[in-house]
Amino acid sequence: PEPEAAPLAELEVRLEGVATIGSTRVAVLRDIVNNVGLRLSRGMEYQGWRLESVEAQGAVLSRDGQTQELTLERE
Repeated sequence: PEPEAAPLAELEVRLEGVATIGSTRVAVLRDIVNNVGLRLSRGMEYQGWRLESVEAQGAVLSRDGQTQELTLERE
């Protein structure tokens, strides 16, 4: 039998905020490894990960059938 493919490494980003620009929600992310700020709207990609949805308190990214959910952290 063929060995199963190893799961992809998670994208190391933190959700820092959600903004609404007109009728579009934008996820404000920070790449933890490179300390790069990002602004992605639904359908945009970063390092092969596609932003599927943005809600008031979270965002969902997907890549090759794997999903990663990010939650807005409260301080």
